[in-house]
Amino acid sequence: MWTALMVLAAPAEAEARTIRTGGFGAEVRKSGPPRPSVPDTDGLTSLSHLPSRRPRESAPTRPPDPAASDPADSDSDSADSDSADREFAERGVVAEGTTARDWLLRHGVTVSASGGYLRLFADAICSRELTLRRVWHTAREVERRGRAGGAVISLLVEGSLTLRDDAGAEREVATGGGFVLWSDSSVAAISRGRCGTVEVAVSREILERFFAWADAGATVIPQGLTTARILLAAATTALTGPLAPRDPAWDSICSMIASGISALLAEVGPALLPSAPVTAVRLLRRAHVAIERHCRDASFDVRSLAKELSVSMTTLYAAFEHSPCTPAQAIRSARVGLARRMLDHRVSPTAADREAVAELAGFLSAPAMSKALRADRRRRGG
Repeated sequence: MWTALMVLAAPAEAEARTIRTGGFGAEVRKSGPPRPSVPDTDGLTSLSHLPSRRPRESAPTRPPDPAASDPADSDSDSADSDSADREFAERGVVAEGTTARDWLLRHGVTVSASGGYLRLFADAICSRELTLRRVWHTAREVERRGRAGGAVISLLVEGSLTLRDDAGAEREVATGGGFVLWSDSSVAAISRGRCGTVEVAVSREILERFFAWADAGATVIPQGLTTARILLAAATTALTGPLAPRDPAWDSICSMIASGISALLAEVGPALLPSAPVTAVRLLRRAHVAIERHCRDASFDVRSLAKELSVSMTTLYAAFEHSPCTPAQAIRSARVGLARRMLDHRVSPTAADREAVAELAGFLSAPAMSKALRADRRRRGG
C-alpha cells in the first residue's frame, strides 16, 4: 500500500523538484503519503498531518517542552528516555538521512544499516506513563531498545521483520503481528524493505496494574489476533486526532489503551488460573518467554527450561500447577503454533516442505509434527 501511495505522490514530488529558490538552485522536496480524510483505524495508510513542503535534511517538528534542548535528555541508555521524562506530541514528522537517524535514536531505535538513503514519517504522543508512536522508515536493520521496567508493544502494519537476539537466534514477525519487548532488553529488527509499525510503550507502573513483569527478552505476537487489531485501532485513532498528554481526556485514554494492552498480553501469554500467586505468575511469564525463544531447538525440553530459568524441576512444576497445561504441553503448543503459521504460508505443502517446517519448528520429524497438529485440532474440536 505504501508503494502505491508513493507512486501516486510521484508527480507532485517531481513538480516540487522544479522549484528553485534564490540563485543557488536549492531543491525543495515534497515527500510522503497523502493525508487521510478519515481516521486510519487499521494503521495501514498515511500518517496524520503531512507538512506541505520540507527541505531535505530539515529537522522534524520539535516537542514544545523547553527541556527538548537539554542534551542530558538524550544521554540515557534506556529506550524512551526522552519521552519518559517529558510530555509532548509530534505529528507529521518527515525526515531524511541524519535527521531521521537522530529522531529514531531519541525514540529508542538505533539504525544499524540504512540500506540506502534513510527516510522517515512519524507521529508520536509521549508521556511518563504511556507513549504512542506510528513510524514508517526505510532502514534495513535497526536495534530496538525497550523501556526500563515496562514494555514496548510493536505492531507491524507494513512489511516484514526478522528479530535477532544477542545469541543470534532469529524469529519472523508477519504483517498483522508484532512483538513485545520487555523492560530494557534490546533486539535487532531486520526488514527487507519499507517498514511501518505502531508502537505502544508503557511504564512499569501501568504494566504492573494488570500484568506480572517479565524480566527480559522479546515475545512474538502472532498474526491476526483480535486483541492486537483492537489495540492498533485505539492507538492509531489517538495518533490521528489532536490529542495531547495535557488534555483532560488523556488519563481516560491511557486507561482505555492499558485495558487493550492487558487483553493482548493475556492472549499472547499463557493462560493462568485466577488464584495463581504472584511468584508463580512471574515464573510462568518467564517460562513462556523462554519457551517462545527456544522451542525451535528440538533438544529443548522441560529440564532445559528449568535450567534456563535457574529453578528446580519441583519449583517449575509447582508454578505450572496454576496453569491449565504442563511444561511439556506448553513447549509442544509453542511448536505446534509455529509449525501451523509456517504451513499456512504454503498452499499445498510438499513432503519436503513438511520436513523443513518440522525441523524449523523444533520437531524431531515430519510425522511427529503431523501427530502434534492432529492432536491440537482434536483438542480444539476442529
